[in-house]
Amino acid sequence: MMRVAYVCADPGVPVFGRKGCSVHVQEVIRSLLDHGASIELFATRLGGDPPPGLDAVPIHQLPQVPKGQAAVRERLALSANHGLRTALTNTRAFDLIYGRHSLWSFAGMEYAGEYGIPGLLETISKGLLKPIFLIVDLHKESQDGETPRQDADNLERG
Repeated sequence: MMRVAYVCADPGVPVFGRKGCSVHVQEVIRSLLDHGASIELFATRLGGDPPPGLDAVPIHQLPQVPKGQAAVRERLALSANHGLRTALTNTRAFDLIYGRHSLWSFAGMEYAGEYGIPGLLETISKGLLKPIFLIVDLHKESQDGETPRQDADNLERG
């Protein structure tokens, strides 16, 4: 049985909510379960109780990133990487790290690379990526000195 860590560190995605992104997360997890995988969920925002069929999935609550000033949210999201890293380290070994792309979250894929575990990063299609980054203030620099637009451009090139 394949052991999968499903990581959703996006504070805008309530994994057990009713938003389209929430339903997508639930359906990906269901599909992996239907194919015989054992899933553990690592999520920042749960959005309620697990729906039927997902109630047996072990859940690791990641540090919260509350709404507020963009620079503060960015710092909190970046610092949440430590909590994700700790949670992954403290659980059993995985055969795959499946991550839903989230701004400022990198610990899941970094962990996969360091331990030689396959990592799959689900991203928004290139056609939709730049408009998403436009939501963020393009004139504000991130902690690493790049703007969200530069991050989007880097993803498109790489």
